[in-house]
Amino acid sequence: MTFYDNSGLLPYGGVFTGVQAGEIVSLSYDTADGPARYLQFSKPAQSNEGTYAELLVLDTAATSKALPGNQILTDKGLYTLAVGIAAPSPGTRIGAVTNGTVLTSINGQVNKTEQATLLQMAGTQAVLVRNGATESINLPLSATWYHDGVKVAAAGLASLLSRDSSVVFGLSPSGEGYEYALLYDPVYSAPQVANSQEIHTMKLGTIDLNNVMLSRAGDLIAVNGIKYLDVGYDVTDIWGGNRYVELYPNNISDTLGAIEAYAPNRFSPVSIQISVYNDTTKKFASKTFAFSSEFLLSDLAGTYFQVGEYAILLLGRDGKIVRMMI
Repeated sequence: MTFYDNSGLLPYGGVFTGVQAGEIVSLSYDTADGPARYLQFSKPAQSNEGTYAELLVLDTAATSKALPGNQILTDKGLYTLAVGIAAPSPGTRIGAVTNGTVLTSINGQVNKTEQATLLQMAGTQAVLVRNGATESINLPLSATWYHDGVKVAAAGLASLLSRDSSVVFGLSPSGEGYEYALLYDPVYSAPQVANSQEIHTMKLGTIDLNNVMLSRAGDLIAVNGIKYLDVGYDVTDIWGGNRYVELYPNNISDTLGAIEAYAPNRFSPVSIQISVYNDTTKKFASKTFAFSSEFLLSDLAGTYFQVGEYAILLLGRDGKIVRMMI
């Protein structure tokens, strides 16, 4: 049998240390006539009216922009946290009391997890930072994998993993191997535009360039390798660690031209059409670019970017417009 209290898993030798008279004891069974799987101690104040459930926390506001601070996404659905209940850590399995879709109390984490940050991947082999150490492992393909709150096939992991992807491994109840693995995308800052002063200021917009790895179009570079109008991002894992800077070059000849149209309109644009000169054909041709969700609408607040004006479109990590310049 496994033992828990409101702080999580209890070592067998310390099960009854600190247990007080009047505490509530909950037993969980896999089958109606089988032995108890685990025993949980909780204080009366933590045992609110409702239904006890084990929930795998897939996403919180810390990992999903779609969730407000008082909601969590679990393997059993979306729950709203009662007032005073702090959001649990993403990737943990918790014991909780629920009343409908409201989570009224959390009795602690009921499994063990490991946190890791991806550095490199080839096939099923990955180089990770785990517990402060860099190691190479074979990814546990037999585990159940999740990404963006949904199950994904292990065979498709290569297309989902990138440097600074965060992984939370959930250990199996037996303690051998992994029951599940939750995958989270890297955390990107707002895009910053290079102005050729980086070597002097050691800044790329608001990004500090001191003692940080720089990657540009897949190559590692020094600060003097940053080019004018590169778009850069400060990148970390979901815990704010393993930071590096990713730079995306812009070929201005491909995105410089006269504005022909906005769609659907200038005030709520989804895309823009410009006339771009082609050096090969020696002719102008219309090209359409989509606006990124990272685009600053304040760039359109002035009167500069009108139809007929020439503009430079700067593209970010999603290949869409993040900045416009005259």
